[in-house]
Amino acid sequence: IVSDVCPRPICSAVPSPSPPIPTETPEESICISSDSPFLVQLKVLFLLDWAKTSGGAINLLRMIEVMGTAAIAGIVFYSVGSNTTNQGLQESISLLFFSLTLWTFNRMYPTILSYNTWRKTVIRDAVEGKYSIAPAFLARVFVMLFAEAWWPFIYCFVCFPLAQIAGNIGDVFLMSIVLSLNLMCYISIGSLLGTVVRSVSWG
Repeated sequence: IVSDVCPRPICSAVPSPSPPIPTETPEESICISSDSPFLVQLKVLFLLDWAKTSGGAINLLRMIEVMGTAAIAGIVFYSVGSNTTNQGLQESISLLFFSLTLWTFNRMYPTILSYNTWRKTVIRDAVEGKYSIAPAFLARVFVMLFAEAWWPFIYCFVCFPLAQIAGNIGDVFLMSIVLSLNLMCYISIGSLLGTVVRSVSWG
């Protein structure tokens, strides 16, 4: 527990290490300020941001969106992987290019907008001494990456088997990693642009 004294501490309720009681869950309040250790600020801000963001990023509607997009793409490019001609190769490359493009701009522009709005709140809180900007930014990046990075795996395991591009589950998993890393790179770029570019309004 951080005992730093600050005008308006930021607090996060975390489970107590003691055994839980069936009727109630004991909690400990962890409060931070700009003088708190970096890792403590990072942990508390990550938990707070995750509680606010995870519900909007991980839900049934998003699952339907991703699986629906993957199914449509798989149907449009159905069985192109089984076509060994030059045309089949071109169509396979087209599907890979479409997938990379989809998981590049689909989340980068919303990230720019969300960070541009989030930046104003963070700067105000940092000035008031609630926390430092560096751990707040890093916590936000971790939350965005953890909430978004696993969606390409669902996309690949629905789309590529329909297109018959991947011969085995290992190939599908490898393509999923490539798309996920691509997505994380562009989310990081969007995070940076949304934080430093003050004139950004709509991404």
